[in-house]
Amino acid sequence: MNIILFTADEIQKPLSLSDPRAAHILNVLKAVPGQAIRAGIINGPQGSARIISLDGKFLYFSFEPGDEGEGLLDLVLIAGLCRPHSAQKILREAASLGVGKMYFVRTELSEKSYAMSKLWTAGAYKRFLLEGTGQAYSTRLPEIKLFLSLDELLEILPGGLQIMLEIGEKEPLLSDIPVISLPVTLAVGSERGWTRAEREVFLSSGFKTARLGQRILRTETAVLCGLSIVLSKLGKM
Repeated sequence: MNIILFTADEIQKPLSLSDPRAAHILNVLKAVPGQAIRAGIINGPQGSARIISLDGKFLYFSFEPGDEGEGLLDLVLIAGLCRPHSAQKILREAASLGVGKMYFVRTELSEKSYAMSKLWTAGAYKRFLLEGTGQAYSTRLPEIKLFLSLDELLEILPGGLQIMLEIGEKEPLLSDIPVISLPVTLAVGSERGWTRAEREVFLSSGFKTARLGQRILRTETAVLCGLSIVLSKLGKM
C-alpha cells in the first residue's frame, strides 16, 4: 500500500502491533521512531504520520493533515453478481482506478448463494476497497451497494452515457464509442452474461450496447478492460 489509511477515530489513538497496518509500517516500510510515513483519513485529508515510539503492544504516532487529495470520478460500475473471489478483484482494482460507485446486482444467471457470502453479509468487501484505495495513494472510498434486482438498481442511476457490455459480433466495439465527458455508467454481466430480458431492461433504460472484442472474458477481466478503455477516452489514463 502507498498510503496507510485510518478512520477519523483511529487517527487519534495508538495503533496495536497486532494490526496489519502496524506490521506493514514496521516490516515493509521499515519505519523507525522519528520517521514520517504517508497516511490519511478515510474520505478525508491525506498527510503524514510521524512515528513517536513503540512498546510491546502499541505503535504511537502523530498525524499531520495535508490536502484533501483528488476526488473520485463520476463513473458508475454495474457488475453482475459473480464469485466472491472475482468480486474481490473487482472491488480492489476498480477502487484503485478511481471509480466513484460500484453497484453489484444479482442477475437471472447469478448463483443466488453469492449474495450470502461474508464478502457482503459481514462487510468483508471493505478490506478490498481499502487495498485498492491505498494502492492508488488516495483516501476516497467508492460507494458500494448490492442489489437483488436490476429494476431497483436502474432507478438510482445518474444521467450521462450508459453502456452495457455484450458478447456478439453485431455490437460496436467499446473503443469506437465516443466517450467525451462524465458521468458514465458501464455495466458488465456476471459469468454467464445478461439474459435477453435483462438486455431489454437496459435498452429501455437508455443504455447503449458495446463489446470488447471476440474473446469471452472473465467478469473481472472484462471490468478492467472496459474501465481502462473508458478512462483512456476521458484522458484519465
